[in-house]
Amino acid sequence: MQKLDEYRICIVCHGSGQVKEFVPMGMGCTREMLNDCTHCDDGLVRKDGARKEEPNTNATQSKSIADDQSEPAYGITRETDNEEEEWLKIEVQLPGVEESDQISAGIVNMKTLELDATPVTVLQSNPRWRTSYSLQLELPSYVDDEDMECVFDRNEAVLRIRVPVVVPE
Repeated sequence: MQKLDEYRICIVCHGSGQVKEFVPMGMGCTREMLNDCTHCDDGLVRKDGARKEEPNTNATQSKSIADDQSEPAYGITRETDNEEEEWLKIEVQLPGVEESDQISAGIVNMKTLELDATPVTVLQSNPRWRTSYSLQLELPSYVDDEDMECVFDRNEAVLRIRVPVVVPE
């Protein structure tokens, strides 16, 4: 058992590691969201003030299958449409998946993409093909989960997701 003498409970989130944030949705409406507390590390603050090093995040993220065998390769980009609305475009590679009904994808709390896929065909000769894929991806911006668009390309085994970015007013 580890002693926690050099830590104290965060006074901002009261040790939960999450804080409530109200995101304006327009027309005077707001949506209550839970975000990670930026003042602590999972509800605890070191008494000497030191913090964990944060990884460098960019607007474009990517991950290869070689990094983690259970997560599929993915890429995130931003695009602007004709009406000047900003969208996130997410492409997820799912080798072995043949039909869209083998995929379950959704946006949770306007901030996290959750995806599960189970290929019907698994080829042992190709190590890139897995028996299942699971992805929980924190998106770089809040998005409108109700306007999410998904298209599965069977030829490339790629799921293409477009979702509009919510711009705080």
